[in-house]
Amino acid sequence: MKKIILIFCFAGSALSLFSQTLSFSNATSSPFSIGGSQLRSNVAVDLNGDGKLDLLVADYGNNTISVLLGNGNGTFSQASGSPITVGTNPLAIAIGDFNHDGKWDLSIANYGDNTISILLGNGNGTFTQASGSPISVGSYPYWSDTADFNHDGKQDLAVVNLVDGTVSVLLGNGNGTFTPASGSPINLGASSNPYHVTTADFNNDGKLDMAITEGGTQSVAILLGNGNGTFTPASGSPISLGNYPRIIKSADLNNDGKIDLVVTESNSTTIDVLLGNGNGTFTAASGSPLNIGTGPTDIAIYDINKDSKPDIIVANSNTQVHVLYGNGNGTFTSPSGSPLSGILNDAQSIAIGDFNGDNKPDMAISSWASDSVQILLNDMPLGIASINQANDEAKIYPNPTSGIFTIECNSLQKNWVVEVYNVLGDKVYSSNINSAKTQIDLSNQAEGIYFYRAITNEANLIVEGKIIKE
Repeated sequence: MKKIILIFCFAGSALSLFSQTLSFSNATSSPFSIGGSQLRSNVAVDLNGDGKLDLLVADYGNNTISVLLGNGNGTFSQASGSPITVGTNPLAIAIGDFNHDGKWDLSIANYGDNTISILLGNGNGTFTQASGSPISVGSYPYWSDTADFNHDGKQDLAVVNLVDGTVSVLLGNGNGTFTPASGSPINLGASSNPYHVTTADFNNDGKLDMAITEGGTQSVAILLGNGNGTFTPASGSPISLGNYPRIIKSADLNNDGKIDLVVTESNSTTIDVLLGNGNGTFTAASGSPLNIGTGPTDIAIYDINKDSKPDIIVANSNTQVHVLYGNGNGTFTSPSGSPLSGILNDAQSIAIGDFNGDNKPDMAISSWASDSVQILLNDMPLGIASINQANDEAKIYPNPTSGIFTIECNSLQKNWVVEVYNVLGDKVYSSNINSAKTQIDLSNQAEGIYFYRAITNEANLIVEGKIIKE
């Protein structure tokens, strides 16, 4: 006779039911060559609207951009017309809809000829150069980002120019052309050597701001947007970091509604986590800087283990990728299995997305030294968040019918959802509930371990636990 063994879950204690051990494997034919030389930035995006993620890769050595259309199984095919010739030594790719046609367009920072190429998407993986492209900017553009700086509904560009210490702000005209903003380029100082820019609202005024790494001054500049394409330095800017900060990314890492920053130190084995105070100033997180290995070259911020907390993924030049699981409060933990080894030598860029349609985040890594792209597919069982905020016990008890159990939690009074997952992370049951108690039928499921999650959006509560059916 079958029975159900019950394990009670006290909400409020942090559970780690899934995805604690990091596990990725090479996709079929990965790594693969695209016939390029000295690959840099790569971006994951669905260019042709088929629901499969595609890749864009900057080929610094050949002055081209490769467009790789995803086949939906972790493999890719060159798009028609790819690779596309752009300017000299393309370093960075930024995406946006620059002409309001609902198709992804590209901005490419051409490091070797001081220009930005604008390629307008045709919606099928092919591109047409925009009128007026390429656009002259400052000396040695290293990175760019897209944002609407002047609230006109049109995508603008911020371009950091490494050698002359400036930031070019280009306001979009909505047709794929751009006009320099008043006061552009912004002078950060001849010795600043700006490398990278990220845009977000750092002071919660509804206007987009910029954070820029300055390798020359070993600091991060915070420029607050005035809402018209002009900027004012934030109080306390620039923020001194040391060890030549290079790559910078922004996200809310501790769920307080304020944007935070993650910064690589290129001459170090650490990264910095700076928590936003909501006014354009930042405070180092507890435990920052974090150790991530030698030669960090790129960062991605993504919920890689799907526990509803942002994680940090760092590509290193020494054949490793380090992953730090977010704890939801601005601190991070290195999981078992990190760092991932067997990574291409001198990895330069990392893109995250679901490349094989299994609802798990995968990785795409481009390599400067091997001129190849590596696709790492996520092997982890995913599906359960590890956030428990309820104040009472979730009671589970069996019913006379084999495979039926009842879950009761007084914190979840109405309008909640109960989900049940198997050990592979597959959802085997889901139901909307309107009372504190409900019955779940697992009679058609095999014997084994199952995990449940009960959620209500009204009170932002999540309760979790484990069931053993045998």
